[in-house]
Amino acid sequence: MVKARTVVAGLLVACGLSGLTAASAAGYGFVVEGREIKEAEALTASIKSATTSFYGTAQGVKIQVQCAKDKGNVALEFSGSTKGGVTFESCKIYSVNSRRELTLLSKCTVANFELFFNDKLIAFKSLVADEFVPAETAFGEIEITGTGCTAFGTYPIKGKAIGVQPEAGVEKETHITEFNPAEAGSQSLELGEGPAEIVGVEEVTLAGKKWSEN
Repeated sequence: MVKARTVVAGLLVACGLSGLTAASAAGYGFVVEGREIKEAEALTASIKSATTSFYGTAQGVKIQVQCAKDKGNVALEFSGSTKGGVTFESCKIYSVNSRRELTLLSKCTVANFELFFNDKLIAFKSLVADEFVPAETAFGEIEITGTGCTAFGTYPIKGKAIGVQPEAGVEKETHITEFNPAEAGSQSLELGEGPAEIVGVEEVTLAGKKWSEN
């Protein structure tokens, strides 16, 4: 079963990002109800999404771990920094062929797992984005079990990933963060035995308050 043993702090990971064009976002911050968050202040926002997929390699098999939902919390802090955690639920695992076609690995089980992260607002290809890294060596681990499972084992998620904020400057209660590996230079992840990817859209909500990333 996929448990997460979290030695982590990020929804994605700390290696060098080759080809990364993100610049440091000195001066970026969160504006809540027309006021920038101050030093030593933090506001808690909720996180959720529909389907999120992780791609990697386990026991020589190219896999996709697909989770139907997730939920968590994140603290919005001074200077555009955040820290938080997300629990991924209702996950299934598939093998992936060279045409990205999926085959369910019915003998394998993936339980709920947690990822913990730190991130900061950065400039990325003329956009505002979040750069996610773990606090320690990995965001967390996915444990795959099952008699006869070809992907059996425990696999940490490491590296770094960037999520784009398509409406960063708009004051609204819920903002989305898009993870798209097709965006060159946005991900440098590992899951299992090699490079990995995350695909999904996270919703971040500050209940009852309008906010923006600037």
